[in-house]
Amino acid sequence: MIFILGLIVRLLFLFSFDPEFTKQFLPGIKTVLGWFADKVDSTGMVTDLEWWNFTDWAEGFANGIPPGVDNGYSANVALQYVYALQNAADIFKYFGYSAKAEIYNHQKRAVQQAILDKCFDRGSGLIAETPEKEIFSQHSNIWAILTNTVPEAQQQQLMEKILQNENLIQCTIYFKFYLFRALQKTGMGNKYLELLGPWYNMLEKGMTTFGERDINPRSECHGWSASPCFDLLHTVAGIFPEKPGFEAVIIQPNLGELQSIEVAFPHPKGMILLKFQKEGNSDIKGEIYMPASLSGSFLWKDYSVELTEGLNRISFPN
Repeated sequence: MIFILGLIVRLLFLFSFDPEFTKQFLPGIKTVLGWFADKVDSTGMVTDLEWWNFTDWAEGFANGIPPGVDNGYSANVALQYVYALQNAADIFKYFGYSAKAEIYNHQKRAVQQAILDKCFDRGSGLIAETPEKEIFSQHSNIWAILTNTVPEAQQQQLMEKILQNENLIQCTIYFKFYLFRALQKTGMGNKYLELLGPWYNMLEKGMTTFGERDINPRSECHGWSASPCFDLLHTVAGIFPEKPGFEAVIIQPNLGELQSIEVAFPHPKGMILLKFQKEGNSDIKGEIYMPASLSGSFLWKDYSVELTEGLNRISFPN
């Protein structure tokens, strides 16, 4: 689960107002990425990985491990490595270690090219799990979007395949966090509310906490399935950092079928308050209150406006 390294430290990097807290993890990041770099062989992909390379409890992943990990090459795990390198490069550059950041970027590009050369299936337009190109998952293609291994111009089309192709190995409830990141990245965040079926199913079963899995949840109090607590703010309300340390904010709502929304978001500098009313499918009106010394941008379809502290009135089109 090397992607967890990339995710956790990136979230600290983006959301924390304490750069020194994040900086203390740089030596550990170098150690972990160095271990994986030693596992890259002449093919350009990682192999001979030890221990339990868990990725998801998906049907088709034996004991949670993607195909190819234990006996060859896995595009899935290679893309997780790319994801970690990508995030590490941004973090090291921020702290002034540009040479190390460029090394990580160089390693990232080399592994991406190896994945495309060996695992991209031109017929389906999908990344296969292994070079044999016999098994495909949502997971690897989500990573291909999040790492820009597939060019940005092709990512929305790939996202549609991920959502529509039922023959792909499907994400379980916890991995949908990354599905939603790809949905948001490809400008398809308005579909988010349509994909909450597994959580509604939990409610119908009388559960009051989040299950570990979609079916036969086993553990009925599992934090890794709690992504709606994040996404109702990050995706639906659309509030997320524009700069490291949350020094500036982007507000890009994805209301889906909702006609109105009212949100209070706790930011280190104070509360961000939103109140939107949608008119038809494309018009929006409302207010955004920004705390002192915080700026940002509001994005809605092709419109944008700079946000300043205090009350900001929103009306698109004007």
